[in-house]
Amino acid sequence: MRREVIHIQVVKQRMEPDNIGYVRLTEFTEQADAALKQAVKAIRQQAGGKLRALVLDLSMSPLCRGGHASGCAHRPVTAPVLSCHSAR
Repeated sequence: MRREVIHIQVVKQRMEPDNIGYVRLTEFTEQADAALKQAVKAIRQQAGGKLRALVLDLSMSPLCRGGHASGCAHRPVTAPVLSCHSAR
């Protein structure tokens, strides 16, 4: 039997119409802070300086698991942040 390291993609991002960025955080892990920072940077680059809003979707992530949420909470965002909630 051979063990392998499994890498989980903790952040997924995409650009929506009208330069609205969408970032989903699926897990709060040690990598979440750096992955979130990179995702926001990529979204800003895709928007070419015209990012109108950023949707930060936390609906799939267990909040504050292991205390890692605090590292992500202080990231400054210069575009308006939309908050969307849906019932499961």
